[in-house]
Amino acid sequence: NSLQCPFHGWSFNVAGDCVSVPYRRCNRDMPQSSKLHAYEVREHLERVFIWFDAEGRVPQWELSCHQKLEEDLQKGSFYLAAIRQMEFDQHCCEMHMNSADPYHF
Repeated sequence: NSLQCPFHGWSFNVAGDCVSVPYRRCNRDMPQSSKLHAYEVREHLERVFIWFDAEGRVPQWELSCHQKLEEDLQKGSFYLAAIRQMEFDQHCCEMHMNSADPYHF
């Protein structure tokens, strides 16, 4: 159970500790500043839901709206579909010039 940054490749465990940096060359322990705050999460319908509470309280309730949909998906009476459209407000050379930065593109 880990989370990996799609831009830099850093991996974090469930406690928020950085456990891997692909291009890191030293063997020292990771600095404390590389640790993230770990939040309560739930994964439903291939989506990740995060519980954020400004006062740091544990989740007060559980999601339930997905249960009927998951049943219908298993029975085959429903399916998930995705439509994606992307527009970039930039000059055509910008993507090419920035592609030299492999950690972001």
